[in-house]
Amino acid sequence: MKKLVPFIFFIFFLNGVLLSQWSSNNLINNSVCTAPNNQLSVKTVSDGDGGIIMVWEDRRFSTSNRDIYAQRFDKFGFKQWGDSNGIFIANKPDDERYFDLCSDGKGGAFFVWDFSLTPAVTYLKVQRITKFGSKLFTDTGYVAAFNGNRQSQAKISPDNSGGFFMAYYTSEISSTDYEIKANKFDSLGNKLWGNGVFVCQSDGNPSEMSVCTTSNNEFIACWGDWRNSILTESDLYIQKLNSSGVPQWTPNGIALIIKKFSQQYQKVFPDNSGGAYITWCDRRDSISNDIYLQRIRSNGSIVFADTALPITFDNFEQYQPQLAQDMKGGIIVTWYDFRNGPEFPFNIDVYAQRVDSTGNRKWSSNGNNISNAQYSQVYPAIISDGNFGALITWEDRKSVV
Repeated sequence: MKKLVPFIFFIFFLNGVLLSQWSSNNLINNSVCTAPNNQLSVKTVSDGDGGIIMVWEDRRFSTSNRDIYAQRFDKFGFKQWGDSNGIFIANKPDDERYFDLCSDGKGGAFFVWDFSLTPAVTYLKVQRITKFGSKLFTDTGYVAAFNGNRQSQAKISPDNSGGFFMAYYTSEISSTDYEIKANKFDSLGNKLWGNGVFVCQSDGNPSEMSVCTTSNNEFIACWGDWRNSILTESDLYIQKLNSSGVPQWTPNGIALIIKKFSQQYQKVFPDNSGGAYITWCDRRDSISNDIYLQRIRSNGSIVFADTALPITFDNFEQYQPQLAQDMKGGIIVTWYDFRNGPEFPFNIDVYAQRVDSTGNRKWSSNGNNISNAQYSQVYPAIISDGNFGALITWEDRKSVV
């Protein structure tokens, strides 16, 4: 497994003096962590000042034990936290995993993760680290949710008031049945919604979840839902909570899409009117995964057709859609696509599409090709470029057979 290496190559000059630590050699790049064994599953957020905060799963002390470490790079490429291999978020003898992070709005970040107390009991912990690398919630973090059985796989998003929202799975009622709960935390780590509020208690265990903070500082969660599994397998449901933790839409969530076969790998992103865009992989034709998009208004009504807007629609696989705003009220979607090489050794490429706020595709009908280099380009990530377009990165295997 390769060590974590950021693909960022900015060089900064001041009065003719080179101030950058970023490597100018794209065959070397900047090392994030070179500790023994594997470091993997990295997640990142901006530090708000041209730098980046990274968190990852780390097995430096044991190949069978997962810990969590983090690092902040300033805009010049210098490491700011811990030693050259990062600062530990969680490094107990038990497994710590399923982490997430979000900005604290002051150059640092909040981190949440699963802590395994026993094979049958997990709970959630939270830590805040300042831009200077100081831990604010004791050395090992505060308990974020511990209500019996399992609380797991939290997703978090800033509340834009110095704290954050959190949604997570819980089996506190029955060890074999998961529900979704949410909570809100202030900047000091205090729980503002008590022991959490239920987002969904429908039959069937929920699956992967995506969250966002709306433009008016409310909280949206979208999840895979199996309540109709006898007929349709996995569908997508969505709910919004106001700043007091009160659900704003249909109890147990609005059905975003109910179609045969699976809808999954969804991402949710705020629009500019208190609602959100949601994109996902959709196998409704039973042949291949296509990319679909929907917009939901602040009041929970659907903007596009009930069947959603197809972003791609062919007989090849498309996966892992990601979203960024276009700064005109619309959205830019990117994904990786098998259309140009569906068989081994594969030629997987990156595509993108821009959609306006009313659901009109603005680029080629099946998306614009972003990269069609030899072999595969996968796992794209996207952010707005601040000028009505987007910056897209991806993992590239063009030099590897």
